[in-house]
Amino acid sequence: MELWLDGGRERLDQEEFEVEATSQSVNVRLNASRTFSCGRFYWADFFVAFWMAALCLLVFANGKYGQPGMWHNFATCPLNFSGFIVPLLLLLGGSALMALISWRYVVMTYPSDESFYCGRSVLTISRVRWLGIHNKDWRTRSYSLREITGLKY
Repeated sequence: MELWLDGGRERLDQEEFEVEATSQSVNVRLNASRTFSCGRFYWADFFVAFWMAALCLLVFANGKYGQPGMWHNFATCPLNFSGFIVPLLLLLGGSALMALISWRYVVMTYPSDESFYCGRSVLTISRVRWLGIHNKDWRTRSYSLREITGLKY
């Protein structure tokens, strides 16, 4: 971490953050892609592969005490029977829950690049789209300081 003063100007550098403060403005930038840009994709792939393996194990493995597994119920029960519908709903509900939890984990662990700039009259917030691999597609919003009453960032 480096902090230096230069004519009323302060700069704080870390691996991922750049903070620059002058008497006119404050500029904060998160360079998350500098450390490991493809980490979010590798972890997302890991969670998808893990969940597919878990689903295959649940569907194709035998039940307790040698009873037939879910695949037997899927193959032999009619579509409108509870032996087909209930396990299918459990698998789909569990899959949706795991997808949501995994997505939130990967997004929070590997954020995209962001920029926060506040001058004397304008506040500008910029973010890279989460799936932007090369960090070229920035979404920027600017607000007049007079319009801002409550802001959470």
